[in-house]
Amino acid sequence: MRPTDAFRQMLKLIATTSVVTVFNVMVCNPISVVQTEEPPLNWTKYQNIKYGFSVDIPSDWRIKEYSTGIDLTDPRSESTISVKALKESSPNYVILPDDYALNHFADLHPYVDNQLPDMQMIESADQVTGCQIRPRIVQQSYAHLTGQQPSSDHALLTYFPSQFMGDQYTSFVEISGIVSTPAIYDQIVSSYRHVFKMYTQQNLLKMGTIDSSQIPHPSVYYVGESRAYDIDVNGDGTNEMILVTLPRPYQTDRERCELRVFERDMGRLRLVASKTFTENSFHNSDIQVVNIDNRGGFDVFLRFFEFGNEWGKNSTALVFHDGTKYRIAEFGAFAEVIDLDGNGIDEIITSIKTYFSLGAVATWKDIYNYKNGDFVENNLNYRNYFKQVAVPEFKDQAELVRSELQLTVIPSFKTAAYRLIYRIQKYITWSQMLAEGQDIKYR
Repeated sequence: MRPTDAFRQMLKLIATTSVVTVFNVMVCNPISVVQTEEPPLNWTKYQNIKYGFSVDIPSDWRIKEYSTGIDLTDPRSESTISVKALKESSPNYVILPDDYALNHFADLHPYVDNQLPDMQMIESADQVTGCQIRPRIVQQSYAHLTGQQPSSDHALLTYFPSQFMGDQYTSFVEISGIVSTPAIYDQIVSSYRHVFKMYTQQNLLKMGTIDSSQIPHPSVYYVGESRAYDIDVNGDGTNEMILVTLPRPYQTDRERCELRVFERDMGRLRLVASKTFTENSFHNSDIQVVNIDNRGGFDVFLRFFEFGNEWGKNSTALVFHDGTKYRIAEFGAFAEVIDLDGNGIDEIITSIKTYFSLGAVATWKDIYNYKNGDFVENNLNYRNYFKQVAVPEFKDQAELVRSELQLTVIPSFKTAAYRLIYRIQKYITWSQMLAEGQDIKYR
């Protein structure tokens, strides 16, 4: 055999051996791309303006959206992850996340073992601090409630503070999941962040935005503190600064709140609106981002309380841009901003005909819409509210006063209670009339 023929024969042998070797490797030991059970996920952002939180979510998971958050379902494994603000009975921002989690997790998830699980303090990539627990799932309870078997033996529950209280009293957002592999859940948890930048009193002092005369005296720490938020009010894509200060003209609890709105102009803050309030306190729970007209930009609702006032004295205000100028509209005490009909635009519920008696308050509520630059009363458009909310609430109030009346022997309280029952009964009649489509001409 000539040398060239021998060389060609050797090349054939090497080539054949290489093909067999590569085939064996790929069949018996697939490369990493072949080994991957699921394709790499694409992510998108979800944000909830009402409660001021945002997370990254898999873009190919099924999404069911609520006013308080979202439910996510993996179309491949049917694993579920929920991110929702949690309703509370009253505003209370002094509760720590770990206390909240351990006291409420079993009530929120009746299919888990109510024995206290181990807890881990956790911090998102945006440095929001919360806590995480892994309670054991009771298989029988889960199957009874859902009609299916869980994909894991444990539930994953993480609690982070919300930025705003939204349409209901809320301190925390819960990220709950029942997943066989926690990698996606962990990524969602890590991405948790607040939507709007907030400046604490200490931040504002360091920036020189406020001075020591615009913060409450340390002895009255319970009234809250001066703070500010970056929020785009006029919809031009640049954030305005909404600042609330609690000046201290005296070293007592008689502080007074001031609301200021600044526009950013060439890197400087330019005052565009301001208003003072006689109340003395402002806390995290006293601010909401709302939507009164579907215009560009955000509308901001604030509440100021008189700490220590037995009647719950407070004032409310709405910061918004009407297309021409910044405005601060006042709505008195006990006003609320809620999307009553679920169309994405908020209604303003004002309180009038408020009656104070010994230990009790009764108030009538009118509903307003913002139309053509003005706020217009529109009760008849919300008949369901008066039927399903107002009437039951007034009846509960009347029943409570009657119960107290039977127990008391104090003549002055009896007189006040009878007057209160009379007023509440009138409010019940008005509510029933509106629920039936009848206008109230005199009130």
